[in-house]
Amino acid sequence: MRLGPFVRIGPNHISIADPDALEEVYKHGNGLLKSDYYEMFKLGSHENLFTSRDKADHSTRRRRLAHIFSPQNILAYQPRIRNNIRRFVAQWDMRCQQAFEGRSGFNWEAKGGRAILDICPQLSYLAFDLIGDLALGSPFGMVDSQRDTTNVATSLSTDSKTVQLPLIQLFDKGAQSVSALAVFPRWAQYAMLLLPWNLFGLFASRNLTGFTSAALSHRLRRTQATDDSTGGAEIDMVDKLLEARDEDGNPLSKEELITETFGLLFAGSDTTSNSLSALCFYLAKNPQVQIKLQSELDECMPFKCSQDVDLNSAADPVATYETIKDLPYLNACLKETLRLHSALGLGLPRIVPPGKAFTVSGHIFKAGSIISIPTFVTNRASVWGHDADRFRPERWLEDTKGTFGKYYAPFSFGSR
Repeated sequence: MRLGPFVRIGPNHISIADPDALEEVYKHGNGLLKSDYYEMFKLGSHENLFTSRDKADHSTRRRRLAHIFSPQNILAYQPRIRNNIRRFVAQWDMRCQQAFEGRSGFNWEAKGGRAILDICPQLSYLAFDLIGDLALGSPFGMVDSQRDTTNVATSLSTDSKTVQLPLIQLFDKGAQSVSALAVFPRWAQYAMLLLPWNLFGLFASRNLTGFTSAALSHRLRRTQATDDSTGGAEIDMVDKLLEARDEDGNPLSKEELITETFGLLFAGSDTTSNSLSALCFYLAKNPQVQIKLQSELDECMPFKCSQDVDLNSAADPVATYETIKDLPYLNACLKETLRLHSALGLGLPRIVPPGKAFTVSGHIFKAGSIISIPTFVTNRASVWGHDADRFRPERWLEDTKGTFGKYYAPFSFGSR
């Protein structure tokens, strides 16, 4: 921390690089509010769980939607997750087999009997197919097509035309634009929206809004077509959104369904692919870790490829959650990856409300002060040891007292 623990990054915004302040700043009931940073992430004028700044409204939304991520429902989503992973692994097995035979393809190169490919787009295809399947009931088809293209119907009629959207690119450009503008005052945001460098981001955001609305409409039409008689069909998150009720027993409106669905797509796509890409990067850079992890996985998953299945048993080369959830070294590798490459490396801003003051890390912040804690910095603080910058999963196995728990916040704390 060359500049010290307190750095002013805006007229009234202080970034605090103190891992001991994480829980204090982001915990529920501390009196701090979300700043207007979140306004740029709204879908039109409609709020969702992430953008809602009013504490009462956010609490209501949280209670109404919490069941979507209950342990029971997470397990219920597992068949969809495993089906997508199975298709993903089959794609890699095919490339490895063809590379072994000396054949290259449009997105891989055969070299020395091995397939050389760029893993980042591959993991993006998987992440977007996963969140599409989980949120909307069907994958976007990127793993199978091996391209960033998603077919979108132009109307709800059965014979409607379809257009192809580069969904990953749109999310990427839209997120860049929104994240860049969000740090500026509201008056400046409106002026900057039409600057040349931001026009594609504005175009991307509008396309994503239309895509979410169209995709959700088609998903709801499928529900109506089955007359809600899905029997033992696999559930998705829209099923759970449709079950949500407010205090008066009313379901979500169409606008609320769209904004919450968009929130699910936005939160579950890049975060997943970036985390998986980081894990693969660190494993490639640390072959001794890769060997140790491979050994642990081989003990509970004795398969060499996606086709290596014992037809006389229920064995499956794609592991179940129950099979791998307690593997110590796997969990250590995941935690260490998210420590060094957390999905939210920036500090989510909180503002001190009018008539209040807030004390943290020995300093008093007056009303109107904006505070944030950058986890990219705190995750490399001395509390993690003298080698905090190093990828070393063993640190989690050595932490027998659970000391790191209070500092580990890859997705932040509190109301996000």
